[in-house]
Amino acid sequence: MRILDSMGSPQHGVNIFEDNRSTIAICTNNMSPGNSRTKHVDLKIKWLQDHLQKGDIKIHHVPTSLNMADILTKALPRETFVRCIANALNPDDILPPIAQNEGEC
Repeated sequence: MRILDSMGSPQHGVNIFEDNRSTIAICTNNMSPGNSRTKHVDLKIKWLQDHLQKGDIKIHHVPTSLNMADILTKALPRETFVRCIANALNPDDILPPIAQNEGEC
């Protein structure tokens, strides 16, 4: 964000759209996972929690069916691939209202 500020294009925050509710819960509830499955991400979660508290980052749930990142991370059936491409070219049609509001980060 500092790079964009120095270029004259300030950014007021970053929106992260996540389809995994467990991930959102771990990050937003300010809890340390502390079990063997998530132990390796403790430092990353603490960093993310710090930025969430500062307001630099906001996490929003997005249904899996609307997750545009799937096109880059999964092998998709043709219909889903075509829908993802269409959504990527026209994101205003599918983004949650929180991201479309002026004044939101």
